[in-house]
Amino acid sequence: MIQRSRRILNEEMQKLRGFIAAFADSLRKPKGTGFQSKSRLESNLKHQHSFHFNRPQSFSEIIGLQDIKKTLMRAVITRNPPSSCMVFFGQRGVGKTTLAKIFANKIACTNHEAVSCIFANCKMCKHCPHYVEINCNERSLDEIGKDVKKYSSYGSADLFSDRTVIILDEMNSKAAGVSEFLIRLVEDCPEVIFLICMNQEYITNIDSGFADRMTAYEFIRPEFIEIMGWLYRYSHTANIQAKPHHIFVIAKMAGKCPRQSLIGLGHLKNLVTSEYDQGLRTEYKFDVHNYAALVEEAKAYESQIIEESNRWEPNEAP
Repeated sequence: MIQRSRRILNEEMQKLRGFIAAFADSLRKPKGTGFQSKSRLESNLKHQHSFHFNRPQSFSEIIGLQDIKKTLMRAVITRNPPSSCMVFFGQRGVGKTTLAKIFANKIACTNHEAVSCIFANCKMCKHCPHYVEINCNERSLDEIGKDVKKYSSYGSADLFSDRTVIILDEMNSKAAGVSEFLIRLVEDCPEVIFLICMNQEYITNIDSGFADRMTAYEFIRPEFIEIMGWLYRYSHTANIQAKPHHIFVIAKMAGKCPRQSLIGLGHLKNLVTSEYDQGLRTEYKFDVHNYAALVEEAKAYESQIIEESNRWEPNEAP
């Protein structure tokens, strides 16, 4: 009788947690409040579906960055982040925001399934983001500060989160006093973990005063063969039966950029295998002769692509 009552109570508590989590999530804007210029918005909307369908959802799906991933995975396992303010900087499209989202979900979540399942995205995290993302693109420091103050006052996002994590994405500001602004944020919100993503050229705007308070991680683009091996493996896990020459064309057009590689792969998602060549020719505006030359060039890399993909170890522990 007691066991049955406990089971019923646990079921009701689980329903209540889900209701509160959904209600709390509706109060905030987890995708941020930043706006984008019309041209940038149109560009993003063009590739939104293809990229977000393929966006990595776990540490193991991120290409390269082994040292950074191991550091962050250890932080999740030990529940001890390297610092309360981490800066991810590097070239565009190398995975700064994607890795920040994955880490934010894991470090803030107390659900045992999420903590133990480091290499995959648990069902709870998949539906309940445990972080707030603020897009700082084209926004003033005052606007960003107001949003941080507003969101940090909410406390944890839901019953499965014991801390507030705020991602400041596209923190690409050349405004005077940006370091002093970030110092004030960290000092005024000691309970918040900040993950700041910025492009390579803006890291020089950070002076020593703020540098002493942050932990910085540089994101570097992988090598061409590494991109192709990862993309070949990733395509098959996404049920896209691409051949090595398809991967070669996509990687070459992406210029060693992981994000552009995934966008290119996304163009094949709704095609049957026999349509892949025509789909790539259309997308990249190749004529028959130019595309045939790329296919011929890809033959020299075929064995390397397969070999590199077989070396990909998605479950490598930290």
